[in-house]
Amino acid sequence: MTSSGGQLQSIPDQNLLSLLFSNKDRDDDSVAWRDGKNRNQTITKGQTRKLVCQLTHRYRQSGLIESGKWDPDKVINLTENQVMGFPNVLALIALGAVVATCP
Repeated sequence: MTSSGGQLQSIPDQNLLSLLFSNKDRDDDSVAWRDGKNRNQTITKGQTRKLVCQLTHRYRQSGLIESGKWDPDKVINLTENQVMGFPNVLALIALGAVVATCP
């Protein structure tokens, strides 16, 4: 269960990328990420999808990450919990990178 403004919601039985990019039950205006300190700073599912697609394309285009390699590229993403962190992590995962977060 997750908390949403004092109300409990069930956690979907699927991975995060499937939840965001599935056409089924798509709700582009629902909040996918909310800043812990500034609750007005949010990213919707639709914005997240768009940002992840743009970042993935730019990473491939720039040669930063080359998908399908036997010895994949290594990327270190050092960032605070900020608005672009969430879509950036999803873009790296979509390209096949292993992402670990730390507190």
